[in-house]
This record gives sequence, structure tokens and C-alpha cells, in this order.
Amino acid sequence: MEASMDLKHRLHEACLATVEEKIHASRSAMEVVQKAANQESKSSVGDKYETGRAMMQLELEKMAFQLEEAIKLKKQLHQIKLQELCHQAELGSVIITSIGNFFIAVSLGKIAIEDTVYFTISLASPIGQALYQHQAGDEITFNGRQITIEQVF
Repeated sequence: MEASMDLKHRLHEACLATVEEKIHASRSAMEVVQKAANQESKSSVGDKYETGRAMMQLELEKMAFQLEEAIKLKKQLHQIKLQELCHQAELGSVIITSIGNFFIAVSLGKIAIEDTVYFTISLASPIGQALYQHQAGDEITFNGRQITIEQVF
């Protein structure tokens, strides 16, 4: 039981670290683009200058959106209750199946813990919906494949 709780905490911390990296990368990229926009000098060709500034503004808006999304992910991660083991697939649970290992939190892709790969998924994802509220021993069908749920904690 303690090993299961430790794994959940390690997965959660790895997710938080990944999201923090995304936040930092977005902020850094925004600073670079903003500095470039501030240094853009008005050339003799006015249209070229305006086009460059417009492109930088679009890039800033895109990065701001990415930053906002990463901050939302961080908030969602902080809402996960890790103090108790789960007996069915729900937010914060780890699910070991015949096709792979899953951590239901936010969609971040693969995270490796001690050479074992876990797919971090959200409940809103198709596989998250398929696994939701199932228990160890249950069998589900997903994308035409039969999946056996071996463990949930």
C-alpha cells in the first residue's frame, strides 16, 4: 500500500514538474518575442515594419494562450486528492492494464518512473472515459481492443 501511495505522489510530482517546465518555457519565449518587438526599428519600408510587428503580436498571443493552458493544468493538478487509494478509476488513480499503465490527472503523455512508462491522461480523454469507474478485474473494450484492468490504486 505504501509503495502504491509513493508511486502516486511521484507521478503527481512528475506531472507538476512537466507543467512547470511548460510555464517557464512559455514565459521565457514571451520575453524573447517582446524584447525583439521592442527592438524592431521602423525601416524605410513601413509595411515591412508593420508586418513584422503584427507577426510578433500573433506569436505573443499564441504563447500567452499556451501559458494560460499550462497554468490551468497546474491548478487541476493541485485539485487532485492523493491521500487515499482508489478502488475504481477516477481522478488521481493509477490504473494498471493489459495494454499499459495510466495515471488519471491531466493529459501530458508519457512519464517514466523507474523504467516503467505511465500515460498521464485526463478523465475527458477517450481512454479516460472508457476506464472511468472501473475496478481491478473488469474488462473493457476500447478502440476494438479488449483491455483487462489489473490494478487500480
